[in-house]
Amino acid sequence: MKKIFLFPAAVIFTVHAGAQTSTLFENNYPGKKNAAGIDANYFISSNAVTTKFTNSYLNSKFLDAEIKDGSLEKMKDKNSLGSELNAGIYYRYGSKKSTDSCRVSHFFSLKERTHFTTKFPKDLFELYFYGNKPFAGTTADLSDFRYRSIQYQQLQFGIMHQTTKGEKEFGYAVSVAAINGENFIDIKTTNGSLYTDADAQYVDMNLHLESKQSDSTHKSFGSSNGLGASLDFEFHYGIKNKYNIRFCANDMGMISWNKKSFAFEVDTNYHFEGVVVNNLFDSLYLDLKSETDFKEGFKENKESKSTTTALPFRFNVSYERTLTPEKFTIALGAEYIFNSDFKPQISLTTNYFISRRFHAGIFLLYGGFGGFHGGVHFDKDFGKGFILSAGTAYLDGYIFSSSSAGQGAYAGIKKIF
Repeated sequence: MKKIFLFPAAVIFTVHAGAQTSTLFENNYPGKKNAAGIDANYFISSNAVTTKFTNSYLNSKFLDAEIKDGSLEKMKDKNSLGSELNAGIYYRYGSKKSTDSCRVSHFFSLKERTHFTTKFPKDLFELYFYGNKPFAGTTADLSDFRYRSIQYQQLQFGIMHQTTKGEKEFGYAVSVAAINGENFIDIKTTNGSLYTDADAQYVDMNLHLESKQSDSTHKSFGSSNGLGASLDFEFHYGIKNKYNIRFCANDMGMISWNKKSFAFEVDTNYHFEGVVVNNLFDSLYLDLKSETDFKEGFKENKESKSTTTALPFRFNVSYERTLTPEKFTIALGAEYIFNSDFKPQISLTTNYFISRRFHAGIFLLYGGFGGFHGGVHFDKDFGKGFILSAGTAYLDGYIFSSSSAGQGAYAGIKKIF
């Protein structure tokens, strides 16, 4: 039995951006200039694949008809799914040059980063999870499929500068990072189709597929298959108890992968006879009359060579307005991730100051890899410099897993000293 893997899936992780430059609750500790912490967040989101389906698939649980149909019914001709999760530690220390009106800090962090995105036609999902029986006498569309994943580690160094003049505050942060590339894979089809004979006597496949991948024999955690660099910057300006405007750009950079990386291309028209296609959970199984014919039909132009990939680069902007001084704020934001299938995302965030040591609020999101999502967040100062932040912008994914198509959460703890 020859096995062909057509629809890979993955989960990926990302760190909550800007944790190392956050000054949350630091006004509660005048004279303290240093901070250290650990921070992590993740999300997986789609415009069609439900949370219940995702959790069942990733945990190798049985996918019954109800779970599969719940996603299939939401699908358009073209669909997307993406995921990130990041985890890191950081340390920030105040410069001796700091004054009451001008605070200067230096920081460094170590992060584990991953990013995954895929776009796929509805027919590919149906073929993979239902088999080719629904396509008897018709052609399944396999074109315009894209699958990208990247995993790397960042060692980051930066400087943060904040100036206060009366009620006005201006600040910026700039950092550079050295990157260890662990692995990446990029697969795409420009043209692709699968015709199934109405009497199930044969299948005709037309496929043009291109793939690039890092060294597949060197995949353990922390493996070094490439080196790179990135740049982050952050800028904000505000007037106390009125408004704050913030611009951020993260992960502007690239990774150069070593010569053990490889690329191959498949460009073929092929006629299969004597085909049995099972209901699909992990792979598409083709019972071939001639395995030699199959291999000859899929001649691969495989080449080992170094390659360079651009990082998924994130840009966001936000405007925060104080509605009740020292009590209630609301922020409107917009975000976009370049080199990804991420669509522009807008957000609305509220923050209610229950006390000077406890904040809470709600998140509302629209766009990105999916549609509308909502959630909650809180920040708590436990005293002695210990700060806890946690939240989710995907609370709907945990409550309505059969209909929602996203889930995620973040958490971080910081010590001010």
